[in-house]
This record gives sequence, C-alpha cells and structure tokens, in this order.
Amino acid sequence: VAEQTSADTSLEAYHQGFADAWHRFAPFVDGLLTVEAASGAGEIVAAYERRLDGDVDTTVALSLRW
Repeated sequence: VAEQTSADTSLEAYHQGFADAWHRFAPFVDGLLTVEAASGAGEIVAAYERRLDGDVDTTVALSLRW
C-alpha cells in the first residue's frame, strides 16, 4: 500500500501525509511506551536473552543498534 501511495503522489506529499497522520495519532499513545536503547553485540544479545527468558514488559520498546 505504501509503495502504491507513494507512486501515485510525489515523495514529498507522501511523507507529509505520513507526518500529518502521525501528529494526529501521537497524543493517543503518548506515555504508553518507554523506549530503551541498547547498542553493541553484548547488549543486543542480553536483551534478546531476557525476552527468551520471559522477561517481557509490553510497555517497553527496544531500539537496538549494532
């Protein structure tokens, strides 16, 4: 759908539409998630292993960077 929409409009208009939609949506989810960052192989593996062990907090989103 995204590919077709962006093909039917300019890339700038597509991104503007996405941004407009996000700004309407964001207030409804503000505070529902906490983003935690991890970087490097060790931290990424540790985060993965915690999930495998069942240590899952559905209010936390992980941002993993190699």
